[in-house]
Amino acid sequence: MKQDEILKQFWKNNNRFADLFNVCVFEGREVVKSDQLEDFDTDVSAVYKDGDQISPIQRARDVIKKDQQGNTYIILGLENQTKVDYSMPLRVLEYDVYTYRNELNRILSESGRKSLRKGEKLHATISIVMYYGEKTWDGPRNLHDLLEIPAGMEKLLPSYPMNFIEIQNERRKFKDPDVQALFTQVQGIRENNLEESRHKIKKEVAYTVAAITNNMEVVDQIMQQDSEELEMWDFWKKAKITGIEQGIEQGIEQGIEQGIEQGNRQIVRNMRNQGFSAEQICRFTGIPREVVSEVFREPKSEKKFVPKR
Repeated sequence: MKQDEILKQFWKNNNRFADLFNVCVFEGREVVKSDQLEDFDTDVSAVYKDGDQISPIQRARDVIKKDQQGNTYIILGLENQTKVDYSMPLRVLEYDVYTYRNELNRILSESGRKSLRKGEKLHATISIVMYYGEKTWDGPRNLHDLLEIPAGMEKLLPSYPMNFIEIQNERRKFKDPDVQALFTQVQGIRENNLEESRHKIKKEVAYTVAAITNNMEVVDQIMQQDSEELEMWDFWKKAKITGIEQGIEQGIEQGIEQGIEQGNRQIVRNMRNQGFSAEQICRFTGIPREVVSEVFREPKSEKKFVPKR
């Protein structure tokens, strides 16, 4: 299974989807209820007519749901983004416009009319962009960031800000345990804090975390497990990506380097005490000149070398 398919599958769950919107759009209020969500067609391709000219535009959203709100409903869309896209505000605006255009086309097609009647309205659309990349998002977050606007005209142009979530910097708390575990586990890996990986989480959450962090071999290993709950720690150990193992490996490498350097310094000290010049030591041993020079700047030992007879 590919990364994008895993992400879409995770957020198709109504409980997770509702919690994401309630926390990140509605400031923690339970506006969206999971039992009132219905899957919506992700194909928002549209057809534009200009006289006899027909222009089809192909677009598909990642996850989109219809949320029943009393006698009406709103349309909620989620766009999964793994890389920085410097045109993202425009893309989101396009998705929303095509969603509205599709609804307009449906109304006109069902009614056989060519235009809306007075009082007819479309259903509101709200979108979230979820960014999973390890690189900090440095792209625009609203349409103003994407435009060259002459001074004094900012207020004349709508900014269309995105509902934007950067997974590694999101610190709001989620009620759904799967959503909270997803954020916590990814943040732990990115920050080299693997303590959370010792806690049991659902199998689907685990392989979604592995997919987000681009460990597709770990995804395959987790999918093969029979247990529906597991600890990520064992998989990270096998994959040798834990901060602890990396630290140990780096420490060993540094220790070897330091040991070699200290050994070289002692060789230089011994040869210096025997009367060899810095030039001779460099030529005979291949020890870097900067190491030899540093040792030669050290005060000489009182003990003199006496050759054996």
